[in-house]
Amino acid sequence: MKTDMSEEQQFVTAIIDANGFFRVTRGEDSEPAQESLRCLISPELRPALRRWYQSFGASPMNPVAADFRHRLSELIGEAL
Repeated sequence: MKTDMSEEQQFVTAIIDANGFFRVTRGEDSEPAQESLRCLISPELRPALRRWYQSFGASPMNPVAADFRHRLSELIGEAL
């Protein structure tokens, strides 16, 4: 499959998708949902997560995605 995303962006996308899947199927407080959230906001992945959000530029974000971005920003204490 051809994609314009870097491996780093693909990895962040996969973790965000996994988090959404686990929140819907097992609950927001489930261990898989919490583990994927911890991975996303980890110091190691945070720069990639920031670049992932920056890649959208000024494009409007749907409300659910914007809320999730806001939640992540609050958890890490900085804007994404």
